[in-house]
Amino acid sequence: MKNLLYILTLILLFSSCTPKNKLDIIEGSSKEQSELLDIYFHIDSLMQHGIVDKEAYSIFIEKTLDFYREFPEESAMPKMLWSAGITAMTYAKYAKELLNDPVIIIDYARKSIQIFDIIQKVYPDYENVKNTHLYRGVIYDDILEDYENAKYEYMEYINKYPNDSVSHNLKEYIKYIGISADEIYKSFNISE
Repeated sequence: MKNLLYILTLILLFSSCTPKNKLDIIEGSSKEQSELLDIYFHIDSLMQHGIVDKEAYSIFIEKTLDFYREFPEESAMPKMLWSAGITAMTYAKYAKELLNDPVIIIDYARKSIQIFDIIQKVYPDYENVKNTHLYRGVIYDDILEDYENAKYEYMEYINKYPNDSVSHNLKEYIKYIGISADEIYKSFNISE
């Protein structure tokens, strides 16, 4: 159930930031911009249809990072980075559940964390910046099973956004992070 909710959330988040046309993303007409936009729309279409394409995902992530390095001041850069971060996180989750390939899992999880770090540091006013701690927490928790770093990221979110409804849920969730269902049942004196 948790995984289904996770995937649905990612799809909704990714599709909710889909622009109506190319001008909503990047103004200008350079070859790099056009290429990146074409890849962006391709990735968006794949995600909306639940299709996983490692090659397309990798190209999108790398081209977005390359474009960021060359044009960090581009007004649509935070949105493109956000999409690349979500794409990397989605592929890491897919790799964990279906491929069971630790190298791919770690590589894509780290890329996603790196991208969310860039967003937070370089674009602190971006509308989704508050979710960078939350998503890094999800990556550490659900993908990498690094519960200490997950707790840290969740606590950062709680401390920065104490009145947010997600903060309340995270406070409760943190109590049980990394604990098996059997241990939780035992703590409540519930037998299976």
